[in-house]
Amino acid sequence: MDRCQSLWVKKYWIEKAPFGTTDQARKGLFISAGATKGKRLFEGPLLTVKYFFDALDIRLWRSLLYRGLDFEGDVLSHPEYLKEAYDAGKELARLVGLTA
Repeated sequence: MDRCQSLWVKKYWIEKAPFGTTDQARKGLFISAGATKGKRLFEGPLLTVKYFFDALDIRLWRSLLYRGLDFEGDVLSHPEYLKEAYDAGKELARLVGLTA
C-alpha cells in the first residue's frame, strides 16, 4: 500500500484532480479480522483502505470485518464468515465480469 503513495501524488498533486471527482467504476472488497471485539477496531484500517483504493480509482464496494478471531484456525469456528467471504468474492468476480 505504501508504494502506491506515488499514485496518489500523481493524481492529486501533479494532475491536480479535484477530490471526489474521479470515476471510481472499479469495485474493491476489503476483508479484515481482528482479535478484539472493540466497536472502533476497524476504523483505522477502513480509512487506510479507502485512501488506498482512491489512489487506484477503486470504490470500496464492500467490507467484511470479523471480530474475535485471535488465533490460527479461529475462523473455522465460524463457517458463516467463510461462506460470506466466499460469496462476496464470487459476487465481486461476477460484477467485474470475470464470471458469467
